[in-house]
Amino acid sequence: MLPYTNRPTLIAVIADRITPGRNTIQIVGYVGMVGGKLRSLIGGAPKLIANDGAGVTETLVNGLSNLKIPAEELDSRSVGGAFDGKYFNLGVPRNVFSKLERPDEAKDWYTYT
Repeated sequence: MLPYTNRPTLIAVIADRITPGRNTIQIVGYVGMVGGKLRSLIGGAPKLIANDGAGVTETLVNGLSNLKIPAEELDSRSVGGAFDGKYFNLGVPRNVFSKLERPDEAKDWYTYT
């Protein structure tokens, strides 16, 4: 909880795919306030479901479940994310936005870089 709002910290999702030994995995985590300091936390490195936008998005959202953030809080706490260019080419930011069921009018408040 943030002391000045008494609400959970907002988070920015981070993810990247790597292929060690011909097995593609996706490192999934977030950046947020922990103990009064900005921290990056890794939720895991699940095996990639598929190389298309839907598969990368599904793997990312599944990986977020390891972060122990209640599902009902995830959509309201997530304010954007950071990915490499391939994620944008696959439409992952748009897919994450839809997957978290955010209203269209909220899109201006999210930042994906």
